[in-house]
Amino acid sequence: MHTNETKFVELHKQTEHKLDVMRQVFGKYLSIIARAGTRGTVDASRVFLIDGFAGAGGHLSSESPRHQIPGTAVEACIHARNVQRDYPTTRVSVRLIDIDPKACARLGVRVAEFRDDALVHPDYVDVKIIAADFVSQIVPILEETRKPNGSRYCSLWWIDPFGTKTIPKSALGPLLVGRGPEIVINLDVRGIKRQRDAIYSVNGSPKTRISLRATLTALYGDELWDIGALTASAMSDDEQMRDLAIRYVRPFGHSFQFREAYLLRSSDSQVRYLIHLTHSKQGSDAFAKVYESTMPREKPRTALKPADRDTITDQLHKLFAGTTVAFEAMLGLKECALNRAQLKTVLRHAEANGFGTYDTEKNEMRWHAECSKPIALPLEFEQHTEKRRARKVRQILKQPGLFDGVYVPK
Repeated sequence: MHTNETKFVELHKQTEHKLDVMRQVFGKYLSIIARAGTRGTVDASRVFLIDGFAGAGGHLSSESPRHQIPGTAVEACIHARNVQRDYPTTRVSVRLIDIDPKACARLGVRVAEFRDDALVHPDYVDVKIIAADFVSQIVPILEETRKPNGSRYCSLWWIDPFGTKTIPKSALGPLLVGRGPEIVINLDVRGIKRQRDAIYSVNGSPKTRISLRATLTALYGDELWDIGALTASAMSDDEQMRDLAIRYVRPFGHSFQFREAYLLRSSDSQVRYLIHLTHSKQGSDAFAKVYESTMPREKPRTALKPADRDTITDQLHKLFAGTTVAFEAMLGLKECALNRAQLKTVLRHAEANGFGTYDTEKNEMRWHAECSKPIALPLEFEQHTEKRRARKVRQILKQPGLFDGVYVPK
């Protein structure tokens, strides 16, 4: 199993925040391109989503009754299918890359429903899983995005290296030419700072310092990261990490008009920034708006998280299994009070997961007696490998079932 399948995502705030942002970014990006295509301002006949470190496609979840939520790779497929349904003239190609063949095999099971040969457009999604090093696939995929006239289709590249893996800036060079790609990088600034600290340390071996210096210089493309030990010591840890993110972003100004670094919530001593690079002001504004929507606020957010959708779907299915229910009858229920937009989201989610059929013309839901689409790769709480937060893990393992003690009328 992939490590994401054995760690409760709710206990890892950085991962949870990353998923929250990218889930919305995929949808926003595709919708913006597809809408522009209907106006003729962009060629949206084909759009690419690339996940460079795709993993196995699932995260263990303590909040979802399904015990898992989709990873970014599966979210890319979900949004690809949704935008094709909303904009049938747009076709989305999804490329999922991971160097671990076992992770790719598990991911293949999870995305099989999107590339079933029995499906046709818009339900069929052009998904390819590639078991290879990400850097080796940049040029081949860029060639796929090339149009007959030499220009490129729009593409969004999600680059999220596992751990402290470094991608040299020179390897990204092909993505920096032309106006086709938009890029999001999950930058491990804590790891970068740790390496720089070791370089500045008088206790480190010369050989280690030389090696780390070469690594950081390759990552940044120059020695912009090197501000000197004296200057670094005058800054707080947070100031240093913010500065390292900005110094990483700054040179991209030669290739991207809009570039920004967004701090993710921290957990497990991790500090990461999402680096967003785009040629489009609309794309830059949309990303900023998505990020802002994920931050704490006085007014509660109305957007439903994947675990929320799963929980409410289970609640509604338990109440209405085997019946057809009008949309209005499912509003304002004591068990799950939803507004209209939330209910539409839940019903589409329920249909996609085999709980029923949502008739948009009659505005009613026909709930199946049983879920017709079992989970492709079930995850169980006991499969966790958490070694920290023992008390919270014990609470998760002992938590009651979703409907324990709840009376449901026949």
